[in-house]
Amino acid sequence: MSILLGVNAFPARGEGGRRQADALGAWRGLGGVALANLQWADDVYEVDGFETAPVLQADSRTATGISGRRLPLVSECFERLAAMAGERGLRWFGYANSDITLTQGAVDRVIADGREGYAFSRMDIDPETRADVSMVTEGIDVFVIGVEWWRRNAR
Repeated sequence: MSILLGVNAFPARGEGGRRQADALGAWRGLGGVALANLQWADDVYEVDGFETAPVLQADSRTATGISGRRLPLVSECFERLAAMAGERGLRWFGYANSDITLTQGAVDRVIADGREGYAFSRMDIDPETRADVSMVTEGIDVFVIGVEWWRRNAR
């Protein structure tokens, strides 16, 4: 095992719930990874096959002063995952939204190439056939970062 992959799962409904269930189901089938679900101690949502880690302290509401769905801060997610991965002796940690499917090919590439960091864009797929439709080049959906690199450069 080399990578700790983390999400912040939540009780999604409708199409969002289906996407989250599909994505997290795919993550459970990955080899070479450990799975973590980052949560707040006062609002825990558990997911089968993921270690529930109630380690989050900050959120979007307190950071912005705007009400809405409680969202984690990426910097805190990275910090918590780096610490958890380091404690386990893992080389990398990764983070993505809970409705993003990560493939075994992406995991294998990280492990084989051994770079300090990776940023993966999304491939849209046909919902019925699951065939690739097009690469989405606006935005990044999955980050995988070397624990040692994070320790040296997080500031």
